[in-house]
Amino acid sequence: MSMHIEVYKEPWVENDAYYFKVSNLNSNKIKSAFEKLIQEDDYLWAKVKAFADFDLSSKNFEKFSSDRPSLQNISSLDKLVGSIYTYASERRNEMSYSELIECSKELYEENKCNRRNVIRLVNSFADYYRSSKSPYDVSCLNLIQFYDKTAKLVFRASDIKNELLTDIVTVYKFFIEPIMNCENDFDLEVMALTGQNADYFDNFLLDFEMSVS
Repeated sequence: MSMHIEVYKEPWVENDAYYFKVSNLNSNKIKSAFEKLIQEDDYLWAKVKAFADFDLSSKNFEKFSSDRPSLQNISSLDKLVGSIYTYASERRNEMSYSELIECSKELYEENKCNRRNVIRLVNSFADYYRSSKSPYDVSCLNLIQFYDKTAKLVFRASDIKNELLTDIVTVYKFFIEPIMNCENDFDLEVMALTGQNADYFDNFLLDFEMSVS
């Protein structure tokens, strides 16, 4: 079956919620397409490297801040304790990244429809309060769930134009692929409680479809 995108909820205004599903993603095609994107996009490559190295330095991304609103205060941050999801996943789930992947993969292999196979990246309210008062890095991604043949991402906030594709690629590379062992087609559901650059939503879906088809 061919890839299909179904939109359940569009972001009609800025900071509106959105929800869509991509069905029948070909594992070989998406892996190849994402690796190609990583090689072509300097920002994406820097993010992948930071995830792999657990490098929390904000200096790695200062040169990208001029055209990315999410990075406008990057120079004020000491460490990216929320944005580097490999590191954040350790803090939020109280186990090492490698142990987290191993345990989640074990649950998935034992029962693909285990509703408890959820990785938490959401911050505490105390963190959100702190970050509203002074520079402090919090995660935009709240949850990843693996259920049946679907990976589900839930975002607190999502910059559709500048960050969403980067988030999908990095989450695929460091969480979805190693846990689901994507040898067969799989589905991806993405939900955001608030979407930024909402008017770019349709363009994003077209760009995503072109990049992975």
